[in-house]
Amino acid sequence: GLTFIKNLLIKTILPVWRANKAIMPKYPNISPVQAILNYFEEGKGNILLLKSATGTGKTTQIPPLFIGGKLVICTQPRIQNAFGAWETTTGQYNNIKSNLIGYHVGKLETKRRKGTSLIYMTEGILIHLLNDPTYIKKIGYIILDEVHERTIYMDILLAKIKQLIEHNDFKLIIMSATIDIKKFSNFFDLNDNNVIEINKIQKNIV
Repeated sequence: GLTFIKNLLIKTILPVWRANKAIMPKYPNISPVQAILNYFEEGKGNILLLKSATGTGKTTQIPPLFIGGKLVICTQPRIQNAFGAWETTTGQYNNIKSNLIGYHVGKLETKRRKGTSLIYMTEGILIHLLNDPTYIKKIGYIILDEVHERTIYMDILLAKIKQLIEHNDFKLIIMSATIDIKKFSNFFDLNDNNVIEINKIQKNIV
């Protein structure tokens, strides 16, 4: 319908959507965007490990790809990271649909309107929200960013999500420029088919 078309048009203005010459060992002939979308659309798994070099735009350009369905949550290790990611991502949209993106970094520090689909939040906030079964049902994707930092909150989140994902429908993306693929694969019982590596993207991706 019209809602789908509007969301598609919004997504296609993102620079990452136009990165059709990415150098990817496992997906040499398609863009990183299509590789990520294909992973979930083709039912390859509900957990994806994404290793993406610094500067590829993973924090601000990957999460908006999933706008249009259930809630998308992207965690950040610090308040300033979450707020900065929100600010940069809404800037990419100009005035088209910036109200689709919000942030939640404290009990009273949140920006979310009716229709908000993507929320950048701190790890501690998500831990608290995952105690609510009703809220969990609203989630379509959880994206854990900067996982290499391995804060105590991240460790708690990983344990909690591992337990929850077996009984819920949300998808999980774990991403970082220096993610330890072997360690996370062992923890979630994954293999090479659950990994996408983006080594290089066109220079217009920031």
